[in-house]
Amino acid sequence: PGADALVEIADPSGLWVVADVAESDAAKIQKGQAVSVSVPGADKRFDGVVDGVGSRVDAETRRLPIYIVLKGDLRALTPGMNAEVKLLGKTPAFLTLPVTAVLIKDGKRRIVYVERADGRFEAREVRTGTSTAGRVTILEGLAPGERVVVKGALLLDSAAEQLL
Repeated sequence: PGADALVEIADPSGLWVVADVAESDAAKIQKGQAVSVSVPGADKRFDGVVDGVGSRVDAETRRLPIYIVLKGDLRALTPGMNAEVKLLGKTPAFLTLPVTAVLIKDGKRRIVYVERADGRFEAREVRTGTSTAGRVTILEGLAPGERVVVKGALLLDSAAEQLL
């Protein structure tokens, strides 16, 4: 009593891999999605599935934890080991547009101008994701193949602001 433990007994079948993903990628991860996990310290590779996605983004790293259950013989693993995780299967595909195509209306709505069949343009509200390398992800509001004004959209709506 009062001394350090002499031995710890653990059940490796209860181990999870906790992987941190960028908050911008969280929408692409689904419970039950297949993963491949490589553990260099044990020189092993495991198949697994996403068991859950965390509910809180770390304020400093802007990352969200995902929890992975591994399949197979896990006796070579110990808590705290580093692992490399590769998501398998299809992830939802999102459309992207140049940032110049997306305008801000009323300080909060994101709109794009879509060409109608008669050659005129109509404003369409969209939900945007992250912006990378001059392109912004469109999560909702557009369908593949629709023609969008990608340059000069401000000329169609002088009350809007550029997303840049």
